[in-house]
Amino acid sequence: MNLVIGCDSLLIQQANAIFQATCIDQQELHTKDECNDKLSSSVYGIVYLGTVPVGAARLILSSGSGQLTQLAILPSYRNASLATTLFNALLRYAHKKHINDVTVHTHRAQSEFFQKLGFDLAKQGKQQGHHACVELRFVLQKTVKQHAA
Repeated sequence: MNLVIGCDSLLIQQANAIFQATCIDQQELHTKDECNDKLSSSVYGIVYLGTVPVGAARLILSSGSGQLTQLAILPSYRNASLATTLFNALLRYAHKKHINDVTVHTHRAQSEFFQKLGFDLAKQGKQQGHHACVELRFVLQKTVKQHAA
């Protein structure tokens, strides 16, 4: 297994392909322009098995905070701790960039996965279609050492 974190055209293309393959309601495709915005920037993590990209995540960094906007593993590669490995690598990256906390907005049904990773409920979100949403928050400064090991 290999893991790459960055923001270049190839990573974005690979991430978009994984997001499209795993998300029924993909909101948008991402472009290189978002990597160097003055107010925020995106970074992508890609998990490879051999040379095949099998998982991707997108983290937006802005003013000491991060927002995990997508985390996806191709269906045939799930349940192998790849999402946890990818998340932990992004945490280490965020910590090096002096990010204090990371939030995620997700469906309530998916919140258990993020709570197992160390996220806490920050607030109840709005109803989106048939899904109740929540905002979860992960504080890096007190916990990143556990996850970085």
